[in-house]
Amino acid sequence: MGYRPIGVPSGICSGHGLLLPAFLHKKIGPIPMVVVAKNISCAWLPVSTVPLVPLKGKVLIEKQPPLVQGDVLIPHPAIGTNLVKIPCKGGLCPVPFGCPTLTIEDIIGGGGHTRIVVPWTIPMLGPPTVLVTGIPIARVGDDLGTKTPGKAPCWSKIATGTWTVFTI
Repeated sequence: MGYRPIGVPSGICSGHGLLLPAFLHKKIGPIPMVVVAKNISCAWLPVSTVPLVPLKGKVLIEKQPPLVQGDVLIPHPAIGTNLVKIPCKGGLCPVPFGCPTLTIEDIIGGGGHTRIVVPWTIPMLGPPTVLVTGIPIARVGDDLGTKTPGKAPCWSKIATGTWTVFTI
């Protein structure tokens, strides 16, 4: 088990999904689907791990508060297009639609789905031992969502963190 950098607001996430512009949307018409279903044809590029609400921490690491369990980050916007079957004179015609309009959670999020820090997702021998004011601290490699439809569908992980502070 190696040492891992601490997750901080100046970092970025890993991004997720696969960009396939010529992918044919599974439903007739631009009916949105959940992120997990669109992960095979839409992409969410790496973006900053800046919190939605500025963090006011009593503990600073490299002059910034660390990310901790439950921090909500700025929305994760989708990119790309998929072909959607639309009724036309010849039957069904493929029309390009933007991925942000084809993902339920991105529509609800107003342009991107929610990312919530879920630290310590790699199996551990016991409960988290590194806490900040009693809350588990986030590290590089920790999830930014639960990978399930709903409140936190993101598949990204914390990709970058501190340069000088590490934890197991």
